[in-house]
Amino acid sequence: MNNLIREIVVTTKNHSTAPVFEIEFGATRAGEEDACGVLRDELAAGEEATLRWKLANVLPHDGETYPAAYFDTYATFTDATGLRWNRHGREQPQRLITDPPIPWWRKSRTMRKFSHKR
Repeated sequence: MNNLIREIVVTTKNHSTAPVFEIEFGATRAGEEDACGVLRDELAAGEEATLRWKLANVLPHDGETYPAAYFDTYATFTDATGLRWNRHGREQPQRLITDPPIPWWRKSRTMRKFSHKR
């Protein structure tokens, strides 16, 4: 018997003992341009957030495949120490490596140094 999936619920949970910030989480549908996502400023330690996604196209379901297998889920967040992380599905989070920002005091010292050269 075929069932139809019209909507899914995407959930993310902060498993750490400290808050996380700038959380973006959602899902994409494999092979389609259908996607959902949401931004949250903060999730406290142990807090959970959910997102209801009404699919653009109804998905036929054979009743045997676990429904989550049709979707790719993700979460990107900043931890309490300021490090940025990305997680796909149930895999372990991977640290996002970016160039660190230049501290304001280094910017102002560099600007003064160049402005005094003549």
